[in-house]
Amino acid sequence: MCTKPITYPDGILALCEIREGTAYGKVTEDNLTILIGKLRYADQRVGVTRFWQSAQAGERIDRVLRIPYQRGAEINARHIIKIFDGSGKLYRIKQVQTDPDKQYQDLSLEVIA
Repeated sequence: MCTKPITYPDGILALCEIREGTAYGKVTEDNLTILIGKLRYADQRVGVTRFWQSAQAGERIDRVLRIPYQRGAEINARHIIKIFDGSGKLYRIKQVQTDPDKQYQDLSLEVIA
């Protein structure tokens, strides 16, 4: 069986953490520390099920990105994603789903800036 290689053609992002002492809800680029500077990603569709389940939980999922699996890096909901697309938007990670074969991770994101 031949599997299609996974590609990440849609852009570059940075995985960041919020600096200590930053007020919740006051996240800007100035109070972020970059943990991983250049990760390629592929945009994924926000499926209907994921959208409605997050809405029922009082959450919002604005975007889902797929990144290569990061060995040794524990990516979680405390992290912020900065996408280098010129928009200046920052995203809070709401959920991380890791592929069972540890080839990729899907990040469910909520826009914060």
